[in-house]
Amino acid sequence: MRKTRGFSLVEMMVVVMIILVLVTGSISILSVFMRGQGIKQAGRLVGAQFMKARQLATSEKIVYFLVLDGTRHTMKLYKDTNLSRNFELGVDEQVGEEHPLTKSIEFETGVAGMMASAPPIYIRFYPDGSCILPVAEITYAPDSAIPTADLILMQPGQTHKVYLDISPAAGKIRKQAYRIN
Repeated sequence: MRKTRGFSLVEMMVVVMIILVLVTGSISILSVFMRGQGIKQAGRLVGAQFMKARQLATSEKIVYFLVLDGTRHTMKLYKDTNLSRNFELGVDEQVGEEHPLTKSIEFETGVAGMMASAPPIYIRFYPDGSCILPVAEITYAPDSAIPTADLILMQPGQTHKVYLDISPAAGKIRKQAYRIN
């Protein structure tokens, strides 16, 4: 009868070292992949709230306001209950829950190639499906020296940004672009 031998200590150490090298390499690759995912998710959430606000305004035939608060890192949807068509905190009714964003997300509006921080940003949606932006409409220009868009989501200290090009006449996001500057 033959005796079977187990693994030697050297063989076990080699296997453990190979596993450690593979795990370390995969963690660094995963961290590169995950960088910028928070800003992309915030862009998707803003897009979803845009669609919801437009849909509610057209179906209920009433003005809705999407409030993007960069200082509190939240989005809220309000219904114009007093029919003034001007947002009034405390008078207009909040619809649904407040949607939190990643703590470091900030909003900016593009103004003729210059960025102007404007928290909070109020976007008004009308029953005909159109919307009014806080500043004049700007077409997304990715190839210019300073990329511009109607709404820009960014994280301080990061180079990742999401540019939203909005069509006010249709009340929709025409283009959503993710860029590393």
